Amino acid sequence: MAIWELVRDAIQTAHDRGQQWLTAREVIHEVLTLDPALNTGTIRMEMKAYCINDPSKRNWPGLYRRNPLFVTDAPSASGKHYRLLTEQERHAFLSKVRDDLETMGYPQLVEWLASPATGLQAEPLPQRAVSSQRTAVPKRRRTSDRMESRVKDLIANFDLYVQAFNEGNPFTGPSVYFHHKTLAVLRQYPTACSALQSDEFFDCLYATLASWGMHRMGPAGAKLEDIAHIKDSFRRQEPSIRALQSLSIGSTTSAEVSDITARVWDVLDGLQVSKSGTKLVANSKALHHLLPALVPPIDRAYTLRFFYNNMMLSKGDQATFKEIYPYFHRIAVACREQITSHLGAGLNTSETKVIDNAIIGLVRTQLGRRA
Repeated sequence: MAIWELVRDAIQTAHDRGQQWLTAREVIHEVLTLDPALNTGTIRMEMKAYCINDPSKRNWPGLYRRNPLFVTDAPSASGKHYRLLTEQERHAFLSKVRDDLETMGYPQLVEWLASPATGLQAEPLPQRAVSSQRTAVPKRRRTSDRMESRVKDLIANFDLYVQAFNEGNPFTGPSVYFHHKTLAVLRQYPTACSALQSDEFFDCLYATLASWGMHRMGPAGAKLEDIAHIKDSFRRQEPSIRALQSLSIGSTTSAEVSDITARVWDVLDGLQVSKSGTKLVANSKALHHLLPALVPPIDRAYTLRFFYNNMMLSKGDQATFKEIYPYFHRIAVACREQITSHLGAGLNTSETKVIDNAIIGLVRTQLGRRA
């Protein structure tokens, strides 16, 4: 049985007992009585995705448009309640699907559902009072606020963003094959440092990086260093890698994050992977395949767009990495259970890759697919 069916049946059971409205916590409790093994975050996300007036529904428009199930009494409130749509309300919504119902008051929404042909206009969102004395918010603060908002969104909707990645995964063929092949070779060795002596590991890594867009034919485009230079640069970092090889991003404490960030950067800074003038993208993709539990792959099209809304390393490699790595740690800790539940399926090959996949899912569903 699909999770949305369990949520629907749980709410229906409460309705049958005479309880018309349920908070998210009450819905989760009801669902867990049906299947105690379910992840609570997944249940919460399914409620939002199939609710016709929950603001988060916009992240998965295909779900509530095809299968409207729930309605909430207060879309913008933190303590909102949910109920099932009646069959009449479901048919009414499907006869004239709308994406703006979260901007209506509940009485107006009920009125529209009773007669969709009336075409009621959505109420404008309330505007915050702005003082004429107020100065413009500095750009840096706006960037920080946007990063914080997106990280919170990713954490709150983690399972659905991973699901969005899994269903619309743009990566196929050699990029998938050689990624799995490289990690399979890595697992043959007891430690990451042991794998540093393996030519097979570097052969697979070299093929992975090329298939991940790090090397283009012809005079223009990204270019990898010769494989001998890549091997030498990794092996020179062996003492630093040895100190990191037993760590995972989700097992480090908040007090350790600053130190771990600096130590990972020192390794990244010492690698010679690409002939590009920047290091972060190519070096993180390479080091990810040696320390997959600790180092996420970073790219312009998804990672930088998620954090900065653009694909430029305007702050430089070091400052960018030291700013965004603690966010990866925060996500890893907050979503530990969800990450574990996704491991092993498809490209969900490690803690950091699951987080990367969730970021890709968010970017593709919210920021468009120009990547």
